[in-house]
Amino acid sequence: MNDVLLIIDMQNAYKTGQPWGCPNIHSVISNIQKLLSSRTYRAVYFTRHLPGTSPAGTWKQYNEHYDQINDTPELSEIVTELKPFAKMHSVLDKSSYSAVPALPQELFTEPMPRIAVTGVVAQCCVLSTVLGLVDRGIEILYLKDAVTAQHPNLVQMTETIVDSFSPIHTKIISTDKYLSPD
Repeated sequence: MNDVLLIIDMQNAYKTGQPWGCPNIHSVISNIQKLLSSRTYRAVYFTRHLPGTSPAGTWKQYNEHYDQINDTPELSEIVTELKPFAKMHSVLDKSSYSAVPALPQELFTEPMPRIAVTGVVAQCCVLSTVLGLVDRGIEILYLKDAVTAQHPNLVQMTETIVDSFSPIHTKIISTDKYLSPD
């Protein structure tokens, strides 16, 4: 298998009852667990969004606005259900929405892998990453039931934007369809 599985920012801050809680996070976690348990990937990368050490511009304001979240280390940790998998794979820290700058540069040399994108939140880190991958010429599988946000309308709007890049750059697919034999 040449696919890379990218799991964006599945951190405790997005669990139900937490500051950035997403209503269907448990379903997304379950789908990511299925993905991790069922496929052999070229590589698996988890990302974590952490405040930058020297933020500039609006990132400084962002970090100040969310300092209560940023100052609570357990909210930045990978969700408990995925931690065993994270220990077996790379966890890349980032301080911007897009995960692209944190990814190993060898992913962007020929032959390029397909990247299966999962995680939170749809309209910020996930969309920014997808757009960055499009710019780098990467084929993207957007696993629609393994991506979420705080509001269902944001999930749907993001999916509509991602779909606008298909069929060349993106393909939107469910976890079960992705895992089913061809």
